[in-house]
Amino acid sequence: MYKVKFSKIATQDLNDAFSYISEVLKNPVAAENLVLETERKTKAIQEFPYSCSLVSDKYLRQLEIRFLLVNNYVGFFQIDELRKEISIVRLLYGRREWKEILKESKER
Repeated sequence: MYKVKFSKIATQDLNDAFSYISEVLKNPVAAENLVLETERKTKAIQEFPYSCSLVSDKYLRQLEIRFLLVNNYVGFFQIDELRKEISIVRLLYGRREWKEILKESKER
């Protein structure tokens, strides 16, 4: 079984999504459901992380970034086989320009 770790920015992504859904959209139930579904999905990949596909972008694919759908959001992660660790690098709203956001994150 793999250990799942959220990067600081992925944790911030989830917190921002929770705040936006609960405070701006005024739907705290949906915000809580996003958190619970994120937990459920990340637990599910602990045993079978390779069941999630690599992203389609050529550059990001070379970095072996995979994706996991969580409601209207997409979790992006990498697998460290030596450490048996899954690193969630970002959790982004599905309609955002995720390719560019991920590339910017990797270039820093």
